[in-house]
Amino acid sequence: MAQASSARGVSCLVCRSRKVKCDGSIPSCQNCETLGVDCPGYNVGAGTKSRLEDATLETVYRASGVEKRRVGSCEACRRAKGRCDKARPACSRCLQRSLACRYPQRQRPSATSRSNVSEESPRSDEPRPDVADISPGTAFDPRSSMSPLEPSARLQNRPLPWDVQTLKTLTGIYFNRVATLRCLDFLHKPSFNHSLDKGSLVEDYGEAILYAMGAHGLRIRELEGSSNLNTRPDTSNVPGKIWAEESQALVMIEIGKPTLMTAMAKANHTQTLVLLCEFALHTGQDALAFMLCGCCHSAARLLALDRPTPPSNSGEVSEDNILIEARRRVLWSCFILDSIVGSGVNENLRWRDGAPQIPLPSSDQSFLSQASNTEAPLFLPRNSDSFPSGEELQRYNLRSNLIYLMSMRTRVLRLIRTNPDSVDISNIQSPFMQTLDALEAWNNSISSQLQLTEFSIYVHKELNTLESLFYLHLSYHILVCDLTRISIPGFAFPLAAAFRAAPQAFISHCQDVCRHHAAQVSRILRMMEQHLNFLFAESTTYAATYEATKIMIVYAASLSGNEHDTRMGLKEDVMFNMKVLSDQTRGSLPKRACRALTRLLDRFGFNDIVDNGRATPPSYVYHPSLLSSVTNQAIRIGAPEMMQEKSVALPKLCTFPTSHLFAAHTTTSTRTRTDVRVRLDHLLARLENSLRMRMF
Repeated sequence: MAQASSARGVSCLVCRSRKVKCDGSIPSCQNCETLGVDCPGYNVGAGTKSRLEDATLETVYRASGVEKRRVGSCEACRRAKGRCDKARPACSRCLQRSLACRYPQRQRPSATSRSNVSEESPRSDEPRPDVADISPGTAFDPRSSMSPLEPSARLQNRPLPWDVQTLKTLTGIYFNRVATLRCLDFLHKPSFNHSLDKGSLVEDYGEAILYAMGAHGLRIRELEGSSNLNTRPDTSNVPGKIWAEESQALVMIEIGKPTLMTAMAKANHTQTLVLLCEFALHTGQDALAFMLCGCCHSAARLLALDRPTPPSNSGEVSEDNILIEARRRVLWSCFILDSIVGSGVNENLRWRDGAPQIPLPSSDQSFLSQASNTEAPLFLPRNSDSFPSGEELQRYNLRSNLIYLMSMRTRVLRLIRTNPDSVDISNIQSPFMQTLDALEAWNNSISSQLQLTEFSIYVHKELNTLESLFYLHLSYHILVCDLTRISIPGFAFPLAAAFRAAPQAFISHCQDVCRHHAAQVSRILRMMEQHLNFLFAESTTYAATYEATKIMIVYAASLSGNEHDTRMGLKEDVMFNMKVLSDQTRGSLPKRACRALTRLLDRFGFNDIVDNGRATPPSYVYHPSLLSSVTNQAIRIGAPEMMQEKSVALPKLCTFPTSHLFAAHTTTSTRTRTDVRVRLDHLLARLENSLRMRMF
């Protein structure tokens, strides 16, 4: 007799242990296939039931190469508040320390006892519940929790406090200060808070992402310098780094088993990778950020996040729509990280052929309220050489505009690293001019709500998007600087060679444009200082400050004596930028930028800015014949400070007094100037070859 296709009324051992409904499919049920284990099967014959009950779940999971999910730490790890891997019969920590490993016997409480949990007074000697012990029915003990304002030096050196109040504090900082930047708001905040109030965060979102969110929240709280912190900040220990490492360890355990996770768990897995990569960028861990960015891209490709999702047949918004929007935001976060980490280098970029062809993020109001969005979805241009129209730019929201600017960043940095083509760079059809016009068109086409005005600042402050608005306009101005800086001598990118044959009027115009947008960065910094508590909560702000200041220093060194007003204006901006960088006592990244810029100022003779910002003009500057070589060397020397702390001993270079600068130019013949420049360039080239330098 043929075997039936299903075993009705009979559950396999795995489904019975998990207390889930078994579909009874033969030869293996769907639940076991989802878990990745070999289904023990069904047989209603005599003796089968006892045989199946005698079989252990450990054997089933071990035979399939899958680790069974554990719940609860051993008693020794709980007493020591250490990390327990929950291995049976003994965890690795107890084996290493030759301790007796015992797991508490758990009994399901009755309905009456569960209802009285909150009324009982917990004993003071009871250990705090472990992370894995949190469940919808877990009662939190506020007296055993950490205070949200406890100094981070002690707070991060112990497991994440899983009490409601501390979690609300840390996750609230994440949602208000971190998620609003770029596209990191991929977690549905109402759903998250609902799970938090139920006590089911670990079950709904996973342990790793909570550690990552806690790391970001603790880092921001430390940077803001809470008045309750009685200890000086420890610069050698990054706030939240221990939690970030814990989150990374948890992610890497599951990174090779994507088939064991549900759709939501898959999304949370990739979200955690994105948050860890962001944390590495903000804390100066560039190598780790590079590796994690590759993991983010691989996870996004594996989960098909870059493929369009078909719309719902009913057209109604449901939890599936929330997941779809969250997946889109995760992918665009990966795209932005790729632009930041890749920096226009083709070998480092994952999206070389253009942006993903999925809809841009919807508005935050639609995402949070689950309101139906009747507007047609917006996309980035499919062709990497095309640009969106003015009408499309008008419809872009804050996040869509930011994604577009990050795609333009990749385009700009790739362009300046290419060799000149046959088209004159000043020609309107040249890639340089087309890109510059596209950036100007964006600035003229964005909606009035996203323009940086005094009124819009207060509107976005009320909407908790002010930092994102500043970030958007900082990205625009530094993009124009990145493109036009190659017109200034010393920024020796491959495309800079095209300016040798360009008209002098065009070169001067590009230099003025670069100087203007660098000054706009200082203007935005002044606004940020007025309206924000901490200016450098994320890495892009300090990077934009560093690049703009570097441009203004080099530009000021090339000015003639009759441009005193322009020089003094640049000097004021440089002094302000240096001040805001040096005033940041928390965090190592602004300090690195300040040291690199101080070295650059010293090389160009701006000692008055270095020496406490005195307003007297410098006593000497570099001779113009040395400007290109010296600038190139100074930029190369300054750049590694941003990536790693390294002390480089430099030889003293020749300088000329200011009073003899232009007189020497009028009395020296062209041939003599050329010979001197060739000899000095050759000397500087030999010096450069003897130093270990790297271009940004």
